[in-house]
Amino acid sequence: MMGAAYTSVLIESSPVTSTVTKHLIAVALRGGITFAIMGGIAAMLYATGKPNDGWHTLMAGAVAGVVMGASVLYEVKEWSLLKQTVIHALLMLVVLYPIVLISGWWPTETWGQRLFILIPFYGIGAVLWGVFFIIFNERSPLRRRRTDS
Repeated sequence: MMGAAYTSVLIESSPVTSTVTKHLIAVALRGGITFAIMGGIAAMLYATGKPNDGWHTLMAGAVAGVVMGASVLYEVKEWSLLKQTVIHALLMLVVLYPIVLISGWWPTETWGQRLFILIPFYGIGAVLWGVFFIIFNERSPLRRRRTDS
């Protein structure tokens, strides 16, 4: 995650001292920059007569921005991994799930269809959580190999 490393360096070199403020700045930078870039691409697609592509790009940007911003939760050192994970899962349900519902990527005419979306929503989330846990866990052999070099 090059963006995470860049924002961490940018924030650490800042004169801001509050941990909460540093985390909020990281959320704004990671999520905001991601969404702004995708929003710009969406605007260009709208302007060139491709409103459907523009809408889907905007929705993808919203998803990416939320996920990037939420990654800061895993940097709150005072919280256990369980607390970070539960808060992240709830945040995804409250913020990301509505974005997925209005995106048009899934049929949402019935409550059953809306509830069905939660299966791949949390299934994909669990797989990604596991992959990132393996990659970024301090005890992971993958991480040790990268830091030993």
